[in-house]
Amino acid sequence: MSTSERKIWHLIVPAAGSAARFGKDKLFCELQGRPLFTHVLARYGKICPGRVLLVVPEEKKAVFGAAVEEFCPELHVELIPGGATRTESVQHALSVLEQEPTDDLAVVQDAARPYSSLELLERCLAEVWANQSGAVPGKAVRDSLKRTGGDGRTIVASVAREDLWAVETPQVFALGKLRHAYQTLTGQSSFTDDAGVMQFAGEIVTIVPSPGENRKITYPEDL
Repeated sequence: MSTSERKIWHLIVPAAGSAARFGKDKLFCELQGRPLFTHVLARYGKICPGRVLLVVPEEKKAVFGAAVEEFCPELHVELIPGGATRTESVQHALSVLEQEPTDDLAVVQDAARPYSSLELLERCLAEVWANQSGAVPGKAVRDSLKRTGGDGRTIVASVAREDLWAVETPQVFALGKLRHAYQTLTGQSSFTDDAGVMQFAGEIVTIVPSPGENRKITYPEDL
């Protein structure tokens, strides 16, 4: 079987953020009887044919490891020390995957997005197996958009919503191209998602419409 026929993908779950907007470590908040972040591992980790990487703060490796052992005992999850930013955390994970074939895929999934479906993942994977670049789920923006000035309240401009998408995860990329994209970054580069890194490097990323529930837990009221 050739490398391109292996259909192997690896799961990267960044979980090293500060959760400043939530006010405490939201990933350990209970949702349906288990810590929030373990929903992602239980749903995607159990079907992942490659490596499962959970990127966590160095000082919290033990507590994350204990939760994984309790709630996902059947999974082999590699705990990777995170960085100061999400970009650095994904870079750390990619360095662990350095020896994996370039034709494999990388799936990057928010740890705080517990409702991402298997069907959505399969559609994003299929898109990247076909285009050999990248695909991300998103919802077309429906609300009117406004830009405010420096006070954060006064409207200074209206923003056309045509062709705008609210992007989610799982974000799926050809592993070799994602590695190359991260190698193009300077030391000060920081992005809110991996599609931005790919765009910066000149790689093509397509949208996969995401019609279902796929919210990210950002504020306490989201729970």
